[in-house]
Amino acid sequence: MDFVTLTSAKTVAGSIPWFCNYAKVDPVGILAEAQAAIYDRLRVREMRTLDTSIVSVAGKAGYPLPANFLDPIRPLTDNQGNRYVFKTEGELIRRRNYDPATGLIIQGTPACWSIFDEALQFDCAFQTAGWVLNLLCFKSQAPLGATNATNFLTNRYPHLLRRACQMIAADFMDDDAAFARHQGRLEADIEMAMASNDLARHGVELDASLGT
Repeated sequence: MDFVTLTSAKTVAGSIPWFCNYAKVDPVGILAEAQAAIYDRLRVREMRTLDTSIVSVAGKAGYPLPANFLDPIRPLTDNQGNRYVFKTEGELIRRRNYDPATGLIIQGTPACWSIFDEALQFDCAFQTAGWVLNLLCFKSQAPLGATNATNFLTNRYPHLLRRACQMIAADFMDDDAAFARHQGRLEADIEMAMASNDLARHGVELDASLGT
């Protein structure tokens, strides 16, 4: 399974039109939507990433989320040994203080963080520049394409990708019964994949003093 085969014509075995048995579907569009549907639900080891792309800037309290970010895996730390507590959006905003003269968020060493406005937000602006944030998170991979023909979905979970494509194709064809059938099977397959993925954690030793 790869991008070229999936997006080929109905006459090509393994293409989206071939296993949907319908020549008029848009295989590129269906593949894009299928990947989005999978990444909306699936959380497996290939998606666990330690992102270190965010570096503190003096006077800045909000930092754009890294590319392909999906969900955080706590805790958030930095290369100075600081640990930041994850808070709700409202609680973080309530913790912010502003300089009445400038209207800017007061600087200091943040203690908390949250996510809104598609950014990592902190309870105060960083006073020190150059701290590297260690964001353990789930990320999707780059979409399949001409220069990215395969990834862990095509290699480890081709059945999920096929099922998701069939679901999206059924929606394209206004076939509600087929859509519901493929959707149910996709959900079951994703649940099984994540349950199997948890087997990789067998034998892990937790450090209760760290709370992780």
